Amino acid sequence: MSDADTKHIYCATDQAKANLRIGSDDSKTVECPACGQSDTLEEATADAMRGMLQGMIGDTFRGSKNITVSRPGPAPCWILAD
Repeated sequence: MSDADTKHIYCATDQAKANLRIGSDDSKTVECPACGQSDTLEEATADAMRGMLQGMIGDTFRGSKNITVSRPGPAPCWILAD
């Protein structure tokens, strides 16, 4: 994998790059250095991917006369970005 393929996890609230903490039991936690929000790496990645897919699907159908696009559920807490 090249650096161009690498994504980082950012806090959606503060736009701060998240810190990854690995526990003694190999658990992985993502934490925002600005607001202190934290999740497991798996939860943060899934949340960021959900937000990314919702945006892509919404953009695809936006402007369609037959489909109404709404954003169900809470806004994502984490963002994947370069």
